[in-house]
Amino acid sequence: MEQNTVNPYALWLAGIEGVGGRTISALMRTASGAEEVYNMTEEEIRCCLSGTMKKQADAVKMAARIAKARREQPEEQLHKLNERGI
Repeated sequence: MEQNTVNPYALWLAGIEGVGGRTISALMRTASGAEEVYNMTEEEIRCCLSGTMKKQADAVKMAARIAKARREQPEEQLHKLNERGI
Protein backbone atom coordinates (compact mmCIF):
# COMPACT_ATOMS: atom_id res chain seq x y z
CA MET A 1 0.00 0.00 0.00
CA GLU A 2 1.28 3.45 -0.89
CA GLN A 3 2.16 5.73 2.00
CA ASN A 4 0.12 8.92 2.14
CA THR A 5 2.27 11.95 1.39
CA VAL A 6 -0.52 14.52 1.15
CA ASN A 7 -0.12 17.48 3.47
CA PRO A 8 -3.52 17.71 5.22
CA TYR A 9 -3.08 21.45 5.80
CA ALA A 10 -2.35 22.11 2.12
CA LEU A 11 -5.45 20.09 1.25
CA TRP A 12 -7.46 22.14 3.76
CA LEU A 13 -6.23 25.46 2.35
CA ALA A 14 -6.79 24.47 -1.28
CA GLY A 15 -10.29 23.26 -0.43
CA ILE A 16 -11.56 26.57 0.92
CA GLU A 17 -14.11 28.04 -1.48
CA GLY A 18 -12.82 31.20 -3.12
CA VAL A 19 -9.19 30.58 -2.20
CA GLY A 20 -7.09 30.33 -5.31
CA GLY A 21 -3.48 30.48 -6.38
CA ARG A 22 -3.05 34.22 -5.81
CA THR A 23 -4.40 34.04 -2.28
CA ILE A 24 -2.28 31.02 -1.44
CA SER A 25 0.81 32.68 -2.93
CA ALA A 26 0.20 35.82 -0.87
CA LEU A 27 -0.12 33.76 2.30
CA MET A 28 2.98 31.69 1.51
CA ARG A 29 5.09 34.85 1.22
CA THR A 30 4.63 35.22 4.98
CA ALA A 31 3.90 31.71 6.22
CA SER A 32 6.30 28.79 6.02
CA GLY A 33 3.50 26.45 4.99
CA ALA A 34 -0.21 25.72 5.06
CA GLU A 35 -0.08 24.54 8.68
CA GLU A 36 1.24 27.94 9.71
CA VAL A 37 -1.63 29.59 7.80
CA TYR A 38 -4.05 27.32 9.67
CA ASN A 39 -2.61 28.60 12.97
CA MET A 40 -2.57 32.30 12.01
CA THR A 41 -5.05 34.69 13.56
CA GLU A 42 -7.65 36.27 11.34
CA GLU A 43 -5.80 39.59 11.71
CA GLU A 44 -2.51 38.02 10.57
CA ILE A 45 -4.23 36.54 7.53
CA ARG A 46 -5.81 39.89 6.70
CA CYS A 47 -2.44 41.63 6.92
CA CYS A 48 -0.91 39.08 4.53
CA LEU A 49 -3.69 39.62 2.02
CA SER A 50 -4.19 43.37 2.28
CA GLY A 51 -1.30 44.19 -0.05
CA THR A 52 -2.44 41.84 -2.79
CA MET A 53 -6.17 42.58 -2.97
CA LYS A 54 -7.57 45.67 -4.66
CA LYS A 55 -9.97 46.48 -1.85
CA GLN A 56 -9.30 46.26 1.87
CA ALA A 57 -12.83 44.89 2.30
CA ASP A 58 -11.91 41.92 0.09
CA ALA A 59 -8.94 41.11 2.32
CA VAL A 60 -11.17 41.30 5.39
CA LYS A 61 -13.76 38.97 3.82
CA MET A 62 -11.16 36.47 2.65
CA ALA A 63 -9.45 36.43 6.06
CA ALA A 64 -12.80 35.76 7.72
CA ARG A 65 -13.52 32.95 5.22
CA ILE A 66 -10.17 31.30 5.90
CA ALA A 67 -10.52 31.68 9.67
CA LYS A 68 -14.03 30.20 9.55
CA ALA A 69 -12.72 27.22 7.59
CA ARG A 70 -10.64 26.23 10.61
CA ARG A 71 -13.66 24.42 11.97
CA GLU A 72 -12.54 21.67 9.62
CA GLN A 73 -9.75 19.55 11.11
CA PRO A 74 -7.25 18.91 8.28
CA GLU A 75 -6.13 15.49 9.51
CA GLU A 76 -9.73 14.36 9.95
CA GLN A 77 -10.66 15.66 6.50
CA LEU A 78 -7.76 13.72 4.93
CA HIS A 79 -8.69 10.57 6.87
CA LYS A 80 -12.27 10.72 5.53
CA LEU A 81 -10.99 11.08 1.97
CA ASN A 82 -8.62 8.14 2.43
CA GLU A 83 -11.46 5.99 3.78
CA ARG A 84 -13.39 6.71 0.58
CA GLY A 85 -10.39 5.83 -1.55
CA ILE A 86 -9.97 9.39 -2.76
